[in-house]
Amino acid sequence: MADITVNMPSGVSTYVMDVSQYCGYKITINSAVTYDIGHCGDFGAYYTNSHGGWDAFLFEGNCKRVDKFDSYAIDRPFNNNTIEYESKTYLNDITLEYELNTGWLTDAQAANFAKNLIQSTTIYLHDLRNDKIFPVVITETEAPHKKFEDNRKLVSYTLRVKASQKRIRR
Repeated sequence: MADITVNMPSGVSTYVMDVSQYCGYKITINSAVTYDIGHCGDFGAYYTNSHGGWDAFLFEGNCKRVDKFDSYAIDRPFNNNTIEYESKTYLNDITLEYELNTGWLTDAQAANFAKNLIQSTTIYLHDLRNDKIFPVVITETEAPHKKFEDNRKLVSYTLRVKASQKRIRR
């Protein structure tokens, strides 16, 4: 395992870096903050925060993808003398939906997640395994603000998003 040092420019409070290629490395930023990346998640998000700047978030929990289909068909009269079907699909609209779990967050991380990412109007999802980045929209209508309760040490969030553009198959 190698070490990587990133020197953040002075006056910058947020620094975005693609860490997908450094899984298992120890990353030191400004020699003051150290992140040990033992397990990298499958998805990351790039989003505009509440101050108008760009931030990044790595989803370290379980993530699943669901393809939703809207099929359009044409009905024809039944004809036993031909090989044409009575009903024929001519178009499929395919919407990619994702259920993303954050993994365990501290109070400060959960507050930042609820204040910035959940409320963001511009979000790009980064599929780290396939190295594809695409715009998504949040499909959730509720955003609970979670805190430690009953001696629990960490909280987690589940975020449901869908790709902002449909795929069309004709």
